[in-house]
Amino acid sequence: MPTTPLGIEYPSSVAHTRLWEHFQTLAEDVDELLALPADQVAGSGLTTNAVTATAFTALPNNVQAVMSNPSSKYRLLVDVVVQAWVAATTGDVRVSVAGIAGLTFPATPGAGGPVTFGEVIVGGVQMTKQSLEFAVAIPTSGSVTLQVQALRTVASGSQTVNYPTLRVKPRRFVLP
Repeated sequence: MPTTPLGIEYPSSVAHTRLWEHFQTLAEDVDELLALPADQVAGSGLTTNAVTATAFTALPNNVQAVMSNPSSKYRLLVDVVVQAWVAATTGDVRVSVAGIAGLTFPATPGAGGPVTFGEVIVGGVQMTKQSLEFAVAIPTSGSVTLQVQALRTVASGSQTVNYPTLRVKPRRFVLP
């Protein structure tokens, strides 16, 4: 049988006359497309996180979120949002998101790929609020764990990531 661009089957013009079977298949496909997870998942650091590493490393409060895809037919497209106050007395501090289970990103954290605000430099005695948003697709019947990571570019001074939040919001299903 032919399918729509979203993979929903429909009867062809030469299909047999038991149309109710086709309507049942259509209804089941639509049910699966509409069955998004009800809520977003979130993780937060709720406090100041001193950044002591010069390579991307998990924050001391280990800010992470886990999202599962209930569909065995479609990938789940999600929006990932990270927000934090970042501060540095010398050098700069950079923040990124890493897929630590179920998903790997093509760019390494901080490499200027779609999952970093590592190119935002914070220097001197200042604090700025930074945010980052991007979309990823969770594999069919899969689960992913995302984690906020940070680095400092110099070993001296104080660099912090304060009150970080990580939100993963379901958007829609997409074909594999």
